[in-house]
Amino acid sequence: MARPIQNTPTIKGEDAKRFRKELLESLTKKLTPEEKAAKKKEIREMEKSYNLLVSISGGTFY
Repeated sequence: MARPIQNTPTIKGEDAKRFRKELLESLTKKLTPEEKAAKKKEIREMEKSYNLLVSISGGTFY
């Protein structure tokens, strides 16, 4: 039988301020051209790996 899921604790004080600040920074951060290129390269590599997995598995992971 499954156990009940506990509530997520509420953060307060300095932890809450730091969380909000870091969240805002992560959502509004602009990537440099080098970071964009690295992200695109990483995505291409993941797509290649996924396509290889699909071809090897005969479409099981499609």
